[in-house]
Amino acid sequence: MELDLILQTFEQAFTQNIGAVMGLVQNTMYILLTIDFVLSVLIALLGNGNMLQLLIEKILKYGFWVWFFKISPTLINNIADSMALIGAAIGGDASIIQSPSAIMERCYSLIQPIWAYATENSLSIMDLNIGQFFTLCFVIVFIFICHLIIMVQSCVTYLEFYVVSVLAIVLIPFGVNKYTSFLSEKAI
Repeated sequence: MELDLILQTFEQAFTQNIGAVMGLVQNTMYILLTIDFVLSVLIALLGNGNMLQLLIEKILKYGFWVWFFKISPTLINNIADSMALIGAAIGGDASIIQSPSAIMERCYSLIQPIWAYATENSLSIMDLNIGQFFTLCFVIVFIFICHLIIMVQSCVTYLEFYVVSVLAIVLIPFGVNKYTSFLSEKAI
């Protein structure tokens, strides 16, 4: 249960602070948007470019990036839910990824019958079979280590997704300027 609490605490920290991060980054997006628009208008005026075409292109481009920036928290949650549903369709219960304790409970449910068999059959007075006992102990340790690795990997992957998602929100506003758009494209 401790690991479940830690995982939920990190998830809440990242999901609750997305709004604060977006508020800070929104000003950066509007500054970059203004710089790009003024620079494009100046270049079009000096080069006798088509102002109507430039205006329509910029409105569509800026509209897309502002919309994408505003919808990104919902998009992040939808991606996480979709991945969980895909995992459930392929392998069963998807909620186990969010609960390290459930992984260890499943490990215990697998180990318990093996341990019961090992202690009942291998160490009886009449039929002392030490080789079978150590083999079963090796299998128990192997199952425990495998579940421990799965538990750690699922926790790290889950947390890494939210860390990268919050960092991607910081880089999305750079898509409004053609000179900095590579940052947002890499983030997406």
